Formats: sequence, structure tokens, C-alpha cells
Amino acid sequence: LDLWWVVIRLACVAILLMLVMYGLAPLVKDLQFVPLLLFGVFMLIVVMASVSKRNAHPDEYVHMNAAAYYQDNWLPPLLGDPDVRDTYSVYGISRLNNGEFYYLPAGKFYELLQPFRLTDTLSLRMFNVFLFGLIVLYTIKYSSARMAAIPLLISPQLWYLFSYCNSDAFALFISFIIGCQLIDRQSLLHRFLKGEEWGARIAGLVALPLLLGLLFLLKKNYYPYIAFFYLCIGVKLFWSEEYYWEKKEAIIRLLVITVIGLAFFGLRIGADYMVNGADRKEKMAVLQEETAHPLYKPSTELDNKHVTLNRKERGVTLEHVIVIDRWFEQTFRSSFGVFGYFTISGPYIYYDLMRGTGAALLLFVVGSILLRGGLGGGFLALTTVGFSSALIAASFHHSWVVDFQAQGRYLFPIVPMIGILYGLYHKVVNRQVIVRGGFIMYLLGIYSFIFQALLRIPKVF
Repeated sequence: LDLWWVVIRLACVAILLMLVMYGLAPLVKDLQFVPLLLFGVFMLIVVMASVSKRNAHPDEYVHMNAAAYYQDNWLPPLLGDPDVRDTYSVYGISRLNNGEFYYLPAGKFYELLQPFRLTDTLSLRMFNVFLFGLIVLYTIKYSSARMAAIPLLISPQLWYLFSYCNSDAFALFISFIIGCQLIDRQSLLHRFLKGEEWGARIAGLVALPLLLGLLFLLKKNYYPYIAFFYLCIGVKLFWSEEYYWEKKEAIIRLLVITVIGLAFFGLRIGADYMVNGADRKEKMAVLQEETAHPLYKPSTELDNKHVTLNRKERGVTLEHVIVIDRWFEQTFRSSFGVFGYFTISGPYIYYDLMRGTGAALLLFVVGSILLRGGLGGGFLALTTVGFSSALIAASFHHSWVVDFQAQGRYLFPIVPMIGILYGLYHKVVNRQVIVRGGFIMYLLGIYSFIFQALLRIPKVF
């Protein structure tokens, strides 16, 4: 190393940080800088969605084909329909049969954009771009949303999801909106639970069950987030003075919107069974055998299957997965900046800086709430750590037992959980530390998104 140049580079970075933070200082009050930084991200997302080639991103072709199906349809397809064979992945599984709700609104948004004569690729991506735009607008309007959005600033991998067609971005959006409802004491959720006025009761009875129904229809890795949401509501009901007089009524109203939300969930699942019959699972198994690539067919002998499948059954040890396959390192990197089909990544120093800053920030937030957040805060801090650890363990177990998938996006439900935790107990966490640490990670993320992702992604020109 040329230590002289190392010192000069570090000095330049420090000066740049001080200049930018000096300029943004007036916006620190009420976290007004958050929507400004998110708008910068929004511009990068628009560029990525516009210039990258079709299917330059993980599994985008099956997501696009699934969303395009709902351009002219409202019900799930008939299993075995030859018109939707292009929605099946190499695993022999179609996104149209997994129960997720994302593809219906994405398909209808695609149809809505037809008069604008955009390319099909861009039109199918624009729904996720639109969702991120709504997040920006939400943070401009509500300070509570800015708290929930701070974790969205720390990783370019999160931004990347909103630049192409996939269901993970929709899951992040729904969990963000629900998190904002939980944090804001004047939100529709809290006004409905307290029964403050008729307008809130009527609006809440319509909007909140729909929101919960969408939450129940997200990917399975968001189930811990659902449990976390209800635990947070429980803490507010039983460990805070906010519902001291309305506790019983609030519990009843919560049960009502949950039951109605489950009814929306049931409608989506019921529609699938109505179209395909009670033997739907058996039909899906037959289709999987027919459509899967030979390396991924369930009937293929273990020795002839793809090497990423059934690692435990092949005799691969936990130590091998951790040390040789480097599952934790790969998962970390794909959480903070690995793009395309996991072929575009940054230099080692980038991940080391992200790891150090992120770990320090996380420990600071959780530690502050454990020490000064009271009984409820300490419980939720430990719950956040517990659910996050369980999600990591489940993802690791899947990679070892089923299919080696060291992908950080499976762990992204942790992000809105941290946003809720900080939003509920921000008063006991030093804001200056959050602002400075978060801004460093934001700048690192900007570097990764521009000079790695945008520069190296396959483009349409």
C-alpha cells in the first residue's frame, strides 16, 4: 500500500462528507433530508429501469411473463394452460400459482401504460418504480414515514429491487406502509383502533383489512414480519399508556380487521382452487415434472441433479457450507450490492466498509433501545434480533437442505422490522449517530449503484 495516497484519499472523503453534511444540516430537523435522499435514489431507479436489457436481472423473465398474463385476466390461470408455459422457471414452478398478489396489480398497471407506447420491458418495470415514488411522497408528507424509511437508505440492493419486475419490491412496499401505520400515533390504524371518529372507523374498516390481506399474500419469508407486527401492536396495547382506556375495544377492532383481512387472503387462494379444483397440488406436481429442466426435476436421481440441490443429502457438512461455500459472506454481499445475475459486484473494501458501519449502527440502535427503551422496548429489541436470527437460520437451512441460494433478498423482511423498532423508540436513540452512520452507508450505496450496477449492467443500447 502507498500510505501517502491512502491518507490523501481518506482526507478527500472526510472533506466531502463534512461539506455535504454541512449543506444538509438545516434538513436534519424532522429528518427532512430523508425524502431528498430517497428522491436521488428514485432517479437512479428510473435510469436502471430504462437502460438495462430485458432479463438482465434475476429471474426477471418469469416475473414479466406472469405479470403480463394479468393484462387481460383477473383470475389465476388453469394449470396446464399452454398460454402460460412461458411463466414456468427451470424448477417447473410458475409465479402465477404461488398465491402472491403482486402480479395482478403489476399486470393491470402494464395495461394502463399501453397508450404511452413504452417498450414492454419498461412498462412491466414501471409498477415497481411507481411504488418507490409513492414511498418518496409518503416520506415528504409524514415524519413517521421518514423514520421507517431510514433503513431503506443503507443498501443499494434494496433500491435495485424497485428497478426491475419482481415481487420482492411489492413486499417491501406493503411492509413499509404497514410499518408507518404502526409508528404514527395519528395514523388510520391507531385512530380506527381507538374509535376516534366515524370517518376513521369507516375508512379503517375498508382500507386496513385490505392492507392486512395484502400482507398475508406476500412471500413466505415475510411471515416473521407479520408476527412482529402483531407483537408490536400487543406491546402498544398492554405495555403503553396509549390505549389505557380503549384496550378492550381496540382488541376487538383489531380482531375484526384481521378476520376481514384473512377473508381477502381466502378470496385469492379460493380463486385458485375454484379454477383448478381441490387436487390443485397434485396437478402442480405433475406440471413440475413436465416443465422443469432435467437438472431440477423431482424425479431426477440425486447424482444427476444440479449441484446446488440437496447439499445435506449429498453429504455436504455445515462447515463446508459456511467455510468453503462462504454462505454468510455471499448472503451479506448480495444484501448490499450484487447486481445482474449475481455477476456484478464491488471491490472488497466496499463490503468491508459497509459491514463495519452497518454492524456498528445496528448494535448502537439495538443497544440504546435495550438500555433506555423500557420493558416494551427491550422486549421488541430482543424480538427483532430473534426474528432476524430465525430468518437467517431458515434461509441457511434451505440452502443446505433444499437449494443453495445465498441471496440477501430473502432476509429483507428484517429491514422494515428495524424501521419499526427505530420509529417506535427513536427518542432513546441518538439521532446524530443515526444520521452520520446512515449517510456514510448511503454514499457508499450511491457509489455501488452508479459505478458498479449502472456502469456494468447489460444495456439496451
